Amino acid sequence: MVPQERSTREKLIQATQQLLQEEPDPESITARQITRRAGVGLGAINYHFSSKDHLLNEAVLKLINQTAAPWLTDAAHQELSPRKQLRQLLLETARVASRYPKISRLPIAHTLREGSL
Repeated sequence: MVPQERSTREKLIQATQQLLQEEPDPESITARQITRRAGVGLGAINYHFSSKDHLLNEAVLKLINQTAAPWLTDAAHQELSPRKQLRQLLLETARVASRYPKISRLPIAHTLREGSL
């Protein structure tokens, strides 16, 4: 992927994440809102993600991964036992997933199957 494509892709993900955090109902977010916020053309969603739903799934997965990242570093939360660290990781990522239940199912299932978290 060339840098321009990566930049457009990231702009779309970031715009979607912002809208997800602002909108109470993720299903009400439109493709036009996303592309307007990202500053790209409407066709960019289909070009980079094949659909708005795939973009939403990717944005939620990234939110979950960003939530999990501090718990997955070697030095993170060393004062807690491994069991408590795992519990906190699961609780925090579950909060993000529960906020977007319909669009969280696919990336969560994929992450659990592939072990990419």
